[in-house]
Parts: sequence; structure tokens; C-alpha cells
Amino acid sequence: KTTAITTTTVTTTVTTQKKHGLFFKYAPPETTVIGKKDGDEEAADADEVDADEQALPPTGKMGKKATSHTGTKLDCTSAEEFSDGQCYKKCNLLTKGEYPTRLNGVTCCDKPWKCTTATAYNVRDGGGCKSDEEMYSGSCYTKCSVLTKGSFRYRKTAFTCCRDDSNWSCMFPGHSQTNSKFADLDTTGAEDESGC
Repeated sequence: KTTAITTTTVTTTVTTQKKHGLFFKYAPPETTVIGKKDGDEEAADADEVDADEQALPPTGKMGKKATSHTGTKLDCTSAEEFSDGQCYKKCNLLTKGEYPTRLNGVTCCDKPWKCTTATAYNVRDGGGCKSDEEMYSGSCYTKCSVLTKGSFRYRKTAFTCCRDDSNWSCMFPGHSQTNSKFADLDTTGAEDESGC
């Protein structure tokens, strides 16, 4: 005796999820039911997977937050916005209104499909660095003058401090110090009087 087995594709609706003030649509993958015999509706229902649950991204927080921005929504100034447990300078101000909604620390959006990403967006109002820090490539590092007790005052990379401001003279032996500890971001969380 031979039994015919058919394959049925079940479609689901598109789910909309709000994240950071923007609405993102997730189209779940099609659910395929294999092994359904003609007229066997109960087997099809038992084998279906909730495609909506599989398609949505996890909502939990991941990664470690930089302590120089950490606070509560109440700690943010009027020129800052609160996102993922941190205060950032408002995207509206950083992008002159072109991308007013913050998606994360380095991404500002106008619409879910129209975003811009730059490390320069990861700052607090007033520049972002504390008085004993310096900005390099969009991040705040402890000043080279503090790390080297004034001997090598100019930061040239995340790992290198130089005696002179010239890139050329920095290449000569004895004119620079390179150390992986120079790239450690400040984790004290202390702020100076300006609140930066």
C-alpha cells in the first residue's frame, strides 16, 4: 500500500518591532511542513514552528558599556539623548537634523533603511572627553602626557605616544613609545566639573 505525502508551505504575517524609536519590519521565513498526509490537519499543526519567534532578533543587551557615558536618563543634559544605558549628544545636533534618531552608540537614522554610522557620533555633549583624556579617532583615551609623565605628549595611534607633534620625527628611535596599555579606555567613570 502506497500513501501520497505532500509538502505544504504555510505563510505568516510580517511583524513590526519598535527599537530605539524606529519601526523595523521582520518578514519571518516561510514555514514548511513536511510529511503531511492528505487530510491530516493535526499533523500539520503539530509540526509547524512559530516563525514569528524565530525571526525576531534577541531583545537582551549585549556587550560592555563604556563607563564615560554611563548614567541614567536623568543624567543626560538637554543636548543629549539616552540610548542603551548611556548619554550621547543628540543625533539631531550631530547630523544637523538629517538623521535625527539614534539607533546605537555610533549610528543615527532617518528611517530604518536610511542610516549613517560614524565613531564621531559616540560622544557626549561638550566633546565627550574628560579633562585628563584626549579624543583620538572618535574615542576618548587617557592623555599621553599623563601616561608618560609629560615625556611623550602627542598621541599618534591608540597605542603610540610621541615626543613631537610631527609624524615624521615620531618614526625615529627614542621619539615615541608604543604600549598596549596606552589604548585602554578610561573605566573610572569619574567626570570633571563640566559633566563631560
